[in-house]
Amino acid sequence: MFEETFYSCPVGLAHVSVDGSFIRVNKPLCDFLGYSDEQLTKLTFQELTAPDYLDEDLNYIESLLKGDINSYTLEKRYLRRDGQQVWARLTVSLVKDGRGNPSYFISVVEDIDEKKRIQSELFQADALFSKIVSAFSDRTFIWVATPDLKKLHYVNDGYANIFGRNEYELYCNTIGFIDHVHEDDKARVLKVFSQRPLQNWDIQYRIYDAKGDVKYLHDRGSLIYDDREMQSLILGTADDITREKTQQQALMSAVTKLEHLSKTDSLTGLANRREIFSQLSDEISRMSRGQQSSTLIYIDLNKFKEIN
Repeated sequence: MFEETFYSCPVGLAHVSVDGSFIRVNKPLCDFLGYSDEQLTKLTFQELTAPDYLDEDLNYIESLLKGDINSYTLEKRYLRRDGQQVWARLTVSLVKDGRGNPSYFISVVEDIDEKKRIQSELFQADALFSKIVSAFSDRTFIWVATPDLKKLHYVNDGYANIFGRNEYELYCNTIGFIDHVHEDDKARVLKVFSQRPLQNWDIQYRIYDAKGDVKYLHDRGSLIYDDREMQSLILGTADDITREKTQQQALMSAVTKLEHLSKTDSLTGLANRREIFSQLSDEISRMSRGQQSSTLIYIDLNKFKEIN
């Protein structure tokens, strides 16, 4: 029964001698390492362990033989027959003979190569995400929270950079940033974040930073759903558009000024010839539509040439 259990076990099993050579192996272990039963029993675990993990494995073996530990578990890489390195979770215990002397090791080898590959990809993706978020932290405030806004999962440095305040206040109150919204915009912002369930949003508003300066934000939010189409997270991003707003306002002011200059006489500030004819044309068109009459008055200013 024990022999049948050994060979039928779905994970890799081996009996290993004290010197590290394989005494008995099952099929899952052979398949995992790419060797036949006959080939594997001619090798040692030292030959199949990736060099970076061999010292740690041998140190555990030494502790087992000394009686300092009863077993150990180690995640390490094995060298397959085709030259590839594969990840496994190794669990080892020591069997002793009737006199208490070390007889052989029982090794359980679980294939975790796919799991490690996915973890590595997730780690790389997380590192890339962190790098991207960090690159935008100077002008973008990014946060992630639960759908009910009761718990904040993440906030980047953008909050400190834009608001000039410690992010800790958001961990105490997820939407605490609303306290710093300009009084003329606060009601509109509160209306957005008071909706239940919360909906996607796209708004612009002003805030006061820690110095009391006014800044403009373009705030957008998205709902994130899980595999059951249930709301799982909320992602908020608020861009500091103060510079753009300042430039836009300066441009509008310049356009207004240019428009005024194009219609007025620089000396008197009165409408110039072009503007007078434009207004006359508009009045004639209005009267042609049957509306009220209009009056044109000519005024002669005595001695105006002296001023001119």
